[in-house]
Amino acid sequence: LLRAAVAMQRARDEGNNLPYMLETAASSAIRRGEYRRAAALARESVAIFAARYDATHVGHVASEDVLAHALLLQGLRDSAGAVAARLTAHSRAAGRRDHAPLRVAASLAAYDGRWAEADTLLGELV
Repeated sequence: LLRAAVAMQRARDEGNNLPYMLETAASSAIRRGEYRRAAALARESVAIFAARYDATHVGHVASEDVLAHALLLQGLRDSAGAVAARLTAHSRAAGRRDHAPLRVAASLAAYDGRWAEADTLLGELV
């Protein structure tokens, strides 16, 4: 059903629904273990948000977060790290501290066995 809705939105592109639907579809693909598909959907969502809003827009941040996790789950640590760095830069530029880059950075640290760093980052989320 979600795939059909995304296809209809792509065909019509009549507003803001498409990037949100793509982000939701990407999250759903992650839950099904379809990490490459999730990354592709998240990239599409990020591109639409980037064209319409500034990088600190909540939808843009959420899509980048999903992209980073999809990349990380594929074992693409460097790519996930680049997304996390981008999220952190946008967050700092906006004068806030978003949870998305902290979650991604903590995941990267844990995957690399840097447990103390992961613990510190997760502590900042609470």
